[in-house]
Amino acid sequence: LPFNEDRNMKCSDHNEPIKVYCETCQELICRDCTISQRHQNHKYKLVTECYPDHHQEIEANLTTVKKKVADINTAVTNLITRERDVTKQGEDVKKQIHTQSQLIINLVQQSQRHLTQQVDIA
Repeated sequence: LPFNEDRNMKCSDHNEPIKVYCETCQELICRDCTISQRHQNHKYKLVTECYPDHHQEIEANLTTVKKKVADINTAVTNLITRERDVTKQGEDVKKQIHTQSQLIINLVQQSQRHLTQQVDIA
């Protein structure tokens, strides 16, 4: 959308419509600001003149930002998938530990029964 001067943007210092862009300060100002001490000897452009340049720059930056957002979303999705995989692997390891522990306990109990039987026979 092209810049619309009818947006009722007013200067906070002079309560005048914003119509000028101070290139030195990189801020929107009113015509009264151009003669003020604060903006003396600065470079100016009418907002309607500088809008296309800044609009193109913003669009280019927006494209870059959108790509970065997509890359970040992909990275987050990959991290979530990796977290699920690691959690599942952790659960699998716990099950293996439990299974192996039970096998060892059973072997020890069998050995205990066998040794106890041998003592009873002797």
